[in-house]
Amino acid sequence: MNVRHGLIALLSGCAPLLAATPQRIVTIPIPAASMITALDAGPQRLVGIHPGALPGIRDRFLGQRFPALLTLRTDIVAGGRFTPNIETLLTLRPDLVLQWTHLPTASLHTLERAGLRTLGMRYGSQADLEAALTAIGAATGTEARTGALLRHQRNTRRALAGPSGPRPRVVYLRSLAHGLKAGGNGSYMTHVIELAGGVNLATAVNGSMADVTFEQLLGWAPDILLLGGFDDNVPARLYADPKWRAVKAVRERRVYKMPLGGIWWEVPSHESALGWIWLHALLNHSPASAARLLADMRSQYRLLYRHTLTRDEIDRILHRNANAGSAGYTLFGEAANVGQ
Repeated sequence: MNVRHGLIALLSGCAPLLAATPQRIVTIPIPAASMITALDAGPQRLVGIHPGALPGIRDRFLGQRFPALLTLRTDIVAGGRFTPNIETLLTLRPDLVLQWTHLPTASLHTLERAGLRTLGMRYGSQADLEAALTAIGAATGTEARTGALLRHQRNTRRALAGPSGPRPRVVYLRSLAHGLKAGGNGSYMTHVIELAGGVNLATAVNGSMADVTFEQLLGWAPDILLLGGFDDNVPARLYADPKWRAVKAVRERRVYKMPLGGIWWEVPSHESALGWIWLHALLNHSPASAARLLADMRSQYRLLYRHTLTRDEIDRILHRNANAGSAGYTLFGEAANVGQ
């Protein structure tokens, strides 16, 4: 196997892959379905996606823009969450399979033995994301679009300025449905929070889905709580719960549901830069960042999805209704009014 920048490409089938652009693609990593759709400005080359991608597609922007995504085969994994279903894959006859490389259930050698040309991607850091996008662009013939995406991310990273005063203390809760899961030390959300000008209090624990107790959360006393998009919890539920009012961010109504556009903005993806700008605007109460976010959303969605966002679509992506009762969220509505 060839290892470079955290990305592994199986050598078998590599030459034919480069000789002919793949036309039938299966994506086992959950974010990859949206990535391929964005790089192609549509799902025309996808034949199978992970079932875990559907909650970010069905009744969301991506599913409304590309209903064909909802008709794709999702029985491509079996046994473990990312264990490939070789029988289904052989039936689909893909000429490219995307798979994780860092999980024991990835079964890369099984895919190789089945003769399936496989491109591996590693989850975790910004460097992993950039390596994955670069490799996917090269493998799928979308280098120009990939290059534009990476330039946008790098330019955005350089443009974001930290706060002049104290840095807000933040905790990101990926899920509340089955215990509290926080983005801790080593998680992508640590990178996002720090880039936006905050301090991730959950670095006291390790991992992107670290188990934390309510007592730990109380002790951390976060200024801001971010709710992930992987369950249906919204700020109003916390505001209405007497138990949660003991948490500083809840008392001060600084709980925010993270946006969901073509993909969840909290995971490393082609839309990550939009999430950075959103959080920078929020943490710094920056009208300039809010205005830039709306401008970049419109330009990026025209590039990625060949679609001009409406005001209503922007509001839904930003969870304007769910976040309406949270302090300072009118910032994004004010920016939208100025932009009209």
